[in-house]
Formats: sequence, C-alpha cells, structure tokens
Amino acid sequence: MTISNNTRQLVRERANYLCEYCHSLEEASAAQFAIDRILPQSLGGSDQFSNLALACQRCNGYFSH
Repeated sequence: MTISNNTRQLVRERANYLCEYCHSLEEASAAQFAIDRILPQSLGGSDQFSNLALACQRCNGYFSH
C-alpha cells in the first residue's frame, strides 16, 4: 500500500521532524527522511500510523538489512 501524504505529515509531526531511531534533525539533512515500516510488509506489517516511523537515510538503510 501507498502511505498518504497526510499520514506522512502526521508521522513527521509526531517525531518532531527527528529520525525516530538516531534523533538526527530532518532539517539538517541533505535528503528528506523516509517513512519506515517498523514491522515490514513482508512480515505482515501494515501502513497503520503505529507501525510507521520517520527515518533518516542512514537508519532506514541500516534497519532494512
């Protein structure tokens, strides 16, 4: 499923625009942060707000492996 722009913004606001893993500031990053599924879809994770996290590129790449 695709995550709506509204949900993306709500996740960003909940996280105070900080990576929810390392707490780096989105504004200080050259790249926009990603919306990460905490439990991936491949393991049954959903697009529910509670399963989404704001993640910087480094953390998103690290936790996806």
